[in-house]
Amino acid sequence: MRLLMRMVVLLTVLILIAVNGIAAQGTDTLPNGEPVESAFDADNTAQIYTFNAAAGDEFSLTVESDNPALVLTILVSDSRGTIIGQALKTAGVPAVIEATLENSGPFFVTLAPLPGAMGDYTI
Repeated sequence: MRLLMRMVVLLTVLILIAVNGIAAQGTDTLPNGEPVESAFDADNTAQIYTFNAAAGDEFSLTVESDNPALVLTILVSDSRGTIIGQALKTAGVPAVIEATLENSGPFFVTLAPLPGAMGDYTI
């Protein structure tokens, strides 16, 4: 059941990116413990962040926005594509993902809004 849920969320993100025309800003590095502010608009419809961590490190990510119309799917995956965590940021409710990392290496945080959703967010 859990694998099926992961596959559904991953498929949803891929569809959202495809529908939005893959207009991502690029890949940025998440600084440890420092907030990052950015926005989705007509030129930026998906965002991927990276960070490095060691096996056993505890990871916590919160994504929030003052815009209640900005609904985001957030996925955290390792370099092999294994989903570490997933969340949905909905109107007025921040997304929170927490995990103890089993592997060392680079990790990826993918944010994708619903088609047409725009606005500022903070990680």
